[in-house]
Amino acid sequence: MSAARPHQTNLPKILEIHDLEALAIYGGFDGSLNRGSAPAKVKQNWNKIVLMSDSLNDLRYQPASNWSQNQAINFFEWLIDPNDGVITWLKTQI
Repeated sequence: MSAARPHQTNLPKILEIHDLEALAIYGGFDGSLNRGSAPAKVKQNWNKIVLMSDSLNDLRYQPASNWSQNQAINFFEWLIDPNDGVITWLKTQI
């Protein structure tokens, strides 16, 4: 099954923000991630990403050396772990 993708060149303004919780609400995933059907480990990973998101805004435009190797590895795992990654789970919801 392939994921549906928007066929737009100009996405809505709401998608230009870096507020992860607002994007989850807009995408219809807030209930699943915070209170609903997402597995507990996925919810834990989501919460870690949201907590780290404030510093992500600072790190986004800084040299890669501002990330510790441990931070980068953890963030990557929270996103794409084959069993409990947030992106892995989101792909199953589309």
